[in-house]
Amino acid sequence: DPVFFYNRLVGIFPELRDEISREKIEYGQVRPFSFAKEKVLPKISGLVSAYPDSDVCKKLCSLMGDMYQNGDLDTRSVVTIVLLNGLDDSAFAGIENQLSDELKTAAAAARKLRGKKIKPEKKKKPRKFTAATLNDMRK
Repeated sequence: DPVFFYNRLVGIFPELRDEISREKIEYGQVRPFSFAKEKVLPKISGLVSAYPDSDVCKKLCSLMGDMYQNGDLDTRSVVTIVLLNGLDDSAFAGIENQLSDELKTAAAAARKLRGKKIKPEKKKKPRKFTAATLNDMRK
C-alpha cells in the first residue's frame, strides 16, 4: 500500500519519517494522494532536477518500478498519476531512461492525461428481473 511505499522512501529521504508521523497524528492516518503531492513530490522533483544520473536517483527509479509492479491500485496511482505526472518535462526526461519498461509505458499513458479532467464512471442501475411462475406462463 502507499504507506509501505512511503516507509521505503525514508531510506532515500530520511526527513519523511517525521512527516509521516505528523500526518498520522494530525489525521489519524496517512492520506496517500495528499501526502504524495504535498510532501513527497517536492523532494523527488528536487532530487531528479539536481542529480538525474546519481545512484540515489537510480535507487528511487528502481523503488518506484518495484512498487508499481507489486503494489496495489492506490500505490500504482500514487507512482504514476501523482509523482511521475507531477514532475516537469525536463525532470521526467532526465529519469525516463532509468524507469522499468512497465513503468515507462504506464507513465507515458498517464502523462497524456495531464491537465485533463476525467469524470468518474457512472454507476449503472441494476436491472430488475421478476421470475416468471408456471401459472404466468400458461396465461
